[in-house]
Order: sequence, then C-alpha cells, then structure tokens
Amino acid sequence: MELIVIAPLFFVAGFVLGRYLKTSAGEETLHASAGGEVSPEAQFGHLREVLAELHGVQGLAVDTLTMDGLLGIDNLQNEETKRSRRARLVSDLNSWGWSEYNRPIVVRERDETDRRRTLFEVAAFELPPWM
Repeated sequence: MELIVIAPLFFVAGFVLGRYLKTSAGEETLHASAGGEVSPEAQFGHLREVLAELHGVQGLAVDTLTMDGLLGIDNLQNEETKRSRRARLVSDLNSWGWSEYNRPIVVRERDETDRRRTLFEVAAFELPPWM
C-alpha cells in the first residue's frame, strides 16, 4: 500500500526536478552567449557567396528571378520554399547591413509599372575583411 502512495510522489518530484534542471541549464547558456562577443564571420559567414554575388549588382534594382539566382536558390522547385529562403536570406543580409552600415543592404519595393512584381534594390557596400 505504501508503494502505491510513494511512487506517484517520486514521479512528481522527478518531473519537477527535471524541469528545474532543464530551465536552469537553458538560462546558463543564454547568459554565456549574451556575455560573449560573436565574431561577424561566425555570425554572417553563411552569406559569403551571396555577398560576393550582390557586390556585382550594387546600386541596381533586380527582379525576383534575378535575385533568386544571386541568392543561389533558383534551383529550388517548390515556390513556397524558395520564397521562405529568399525572405530569410534578405533578412540576414539586412542584419549584416545594419550591424556594419546602420542601414539595410537589400530593400524590397513594388514595381511601379506592374504592382504584382517585387523589385530588390541592392545598396552600395564594401565586402567585409573576413571574406
């Protein structure tokens, strides 16, 4: 009879202890990453090829198909995946632009002649030294 009463108590105690340890470990990781500096290469290194491609068209406005080629996602078949990756890469590029130049690198704008189309204006920028 005592085992029936004690077993649920151990189960609940183990569950609560596990949640507590998981939460405190996550907080330690958060504090460690917030306190240390992350190098730009570690943070934006995945943009190496994209930055090199965009450097050739800086100052120009390109359409979606051209931008997909510059971003290296033109070979994807699924349009939803392509749109998602395009948005993520443009967001990452603009994060790099804000950190380096206090402005975005790629700006999306509607085409004035055809409002259904999006044009991507690529701002002027210098290639980072870590490239």
